[in-house]
Amino acid sequence: MKTTLNSILAGSGAEFFTHDNQPMVSYQRRQYDLEDAPIPIHNALENYLKAHPDKVMAYRDMAGADKVKDQCVKCLFSNLDGMPDLTDDGVLTPEFVNCSSRGKCKWEGIGCLRDPFGLSERESQIADLADLTNEEIADKLYLSKHTVSTHLQNVQRKVGVRNKKQLIKIRPAIWNQHQ
Repeated sequence: MKTTLNSILAGSGAEFFTHDNQPMVSYQRRQYDLEDAPIPIHNALENYLKAHPDKVMAYRDMAGADKVKDQCVKCLFSNLDGMPDLTDDGVLTPEFVNCSSRGKCKWEGIGCLRDPFGLSERESQIADLADLTNEEIADKLYLSKHTVSTHLQNVQRKVGVRNKKQLIKIRPAIWNQHQ
């Protein structure tokens, strides 16, 4: 059975998210700051981190030894996307988080998941603006229309759509994975 946000809010699974840079969890029909979350949530995160010492090293470097779990949630689970990050049977499922440090973080791909589409930072920016005309995108990002067109063609190829109209139509599904 596929768990959705409705079932999470009804008590099945747990959904991690970030609100005002604070890691949170929705679990058994309640919302908690991560530090106040029930023991099963902490146990699941601790077990996950024990199995991934490279991630622990990354999170310690990013946030300090006392904020490893917080940073883990921010880097791997912080989308409020309606899919459980922690199932009732204790399985944690990381997700792609599109953070502002993409392309600049030395721990990218270790502390977080890599972009599943392989989009560059510029391609992501342009894809985010796909509902504008190429000229409007070019003006907004100080690029030529030709450069915007080239980037859009690359995005469409990587994402698997034929044109800008299809990109705009499927963009919410793509960006649910991205954000």
